[in-house]
Amino acid sequence: MCIRDSDYTVHVKTKEPYPIFTERLQNFQMIPEKLAQEKGDAWLAENPVGSGPYKFVEWKHGQSITLTRNDDYWNKDVRAPYKDLTIRFVPGVPTQLAELLAGNVDIIRVVPYDQMKAVEKSGVATPITQAILRVGYTRLDAMGRSGPNPFQDVKVRHAANHACDIQGYIDTLQPGGDRTPAMLNPKHFGFDPSIEPHDYNPDKAKQLLTEAGHPDGIDVKWVRGPSSMPNQDQVDQAMQRDLAAVGIRCEFETLSDGNVFTTRHNEGKAGPMHSYNWGSYSVFDADGIYWDQLHTGSIFTYYSNPELDALLDEGRSSLDQDHRKEVYSKAQRIVRDEAPVIFMWGFHSVWGVSNKIDWKPRPDEIDMYFTAKPKA
Repeated sequence: MCIRDSDYTVHVKTKEPYPIFTERLQNFQMIPEKLAQEKGDAWLAENPVGSGPYKFVEWKHGQSITLTRNDDYWNKDVRAPYKDLTIRFVPGVPTQLAELLAGNVDIIRVVPYDQMKAVEKSGVATPITQAILRVGYTRLDAMGRSGPNPFQDVKVRHAANHACDIQGYIDTLQPGGDRTPAMLNPKHFGFDPSIEPHDYNPDKAKQLLTEAGHPDGIDVKWVRGPSSMPNQDQVDQAMQRDLAAVGIRCEFETLSDGNVFTTRHNEGKAGPMHSYNWGSYSVFDADGIYWDQLHTGSIFTYYSNPELDALLDEGRSSLDQDHRKEVYSKAQRIVRDEAPVIFMWGFHSVWGVSNKIDWKPRPDEIDMYFTAKPKA
């Protein structure tokens, strides 16, 4: 329930205690009530109105969005150094990189790992690496949501984890990464550093497969969608080789349309395994990933465990942060022991930034362009 106290104050009453309410607020944007009532959602979608340091000017569909500085911005301590800002939609990372090095754009969101040195030597731009909240993993259909499959056996799920040289992929195919032994990123509140990740142990993986009744291995489909994460194809291919080496033979089904992948995934048809990553809606709390990705009933989950559900319910309804840490530590041990995914890492992403400007990316991936300023 939301009650207006004054022109600038509202009182929010929740059904129960909710410790991350203020963090969740960042996912909501304010719009003028009168305008919304008069014009409707369709008009607002084409003519966005916000409360930020820039104002909307023009949207050329598929090409660009133009903004201009909001000199009436409420926070007088924040004034965007640049009067005008254009966000261009440039298809393909190679083209984006070429535009950066040609001096036609100032910031791009993805610099391929193998192009970092070229950008650094260009004298035009600099690659900036930032550890981000987003976590990558390969989900295994532990509950049989997509139909009966070998990953419903926890031994097979552990075999898949021991088969993959996760640290090796980080060291050779990534610009860095933080191990996530129970899905949580070290940046999430509640992360328990005492939990050990699976070790790379092909012999143990083969043994577990045999114990699960698959001495000759298994054949499974691996569904993949488009991804902007560093070297995703190379990582998937390396994992595919390592899994095959222990007897888990994966056939890729690659979907080029992200909407098609999302629809299939949310309908429970992306099994028995698929590539996935999650940014936690920029919420730096265990609830930001566990509730959506593992709680029974979520459209995202392919795993169900009443014991874990109870802990997640408790964690999101307590205001005692020390108690919440204990709750999420227990939850992580269940997740580590149940292995509903192949645990991978928290990403380190690389932005390309023109040497003409001073700007840094953020760990929540929300690019605050109004903080960019000319380099002194």
